[in-house]
Amino acid sequence: MSVFFVAVMSANGKISRSHTAHLDWSSKADLMWFKHITTKVGVVVMGKKTFDTLNSPLPGRLNVVMSHKSNRQEIPNVLFTNMPPKFLVKMLKEKGFEDIAVVGGQSVFTLFLKEKLVDEMYLTYEPVIIEGIDFFSNLEEDVRMKVINTKSLDSGALVVHYKIVSWEKRYGREV
Repeated sequence: MSVFFVAVMSANGKISRSHTAHLDWSSKADLMWFKHITTKVGVVVMGKKTFDTLNSPLPGRLNVVMSHKSNRQEIPNVLFTNMPPKFLVKMLKEKGFEDIAVVGGQSVFTLFLKEKLVDEMYLTYEPVIIEGIDFFSNLEEDVRMKVINTKSLDSGALVVHYKIVSWEKRYGREV
């Protein structure tokens, strides 16, 4: 099973304008790319704030929404959960999913990365600079990656596919 991030970021590394903002600065080409890869996988994991910015659940995919409160109203094709990421990955594997696409936001990306559950990342770099939220917060280790491939989108955006190769304690190496 592979767990990977699918995210869009500005040229200055921001993933959103705010915790409540709709994604109004990414390109249509990136939205089409996002739909393609996440529909292929069949399951997306996101935080409550990210889910709340959507107009409706993402169709054709199981929408898993991580929230401290898992008692939200039932919505077709949406699973609200307060499971820790490790148990969530195990449960989705038992449900028959081969891969998991984690799609945001900052706290969910950070949780999965800190628990070393992420194998790969698909990051779209949009040629725009915005004020906003960083991809991660309070990481305790450096994450080393290698580029698997790149893809240019018609909009001028660039998708970079990374594979994580190691986690390293900060300042743990000789200089």
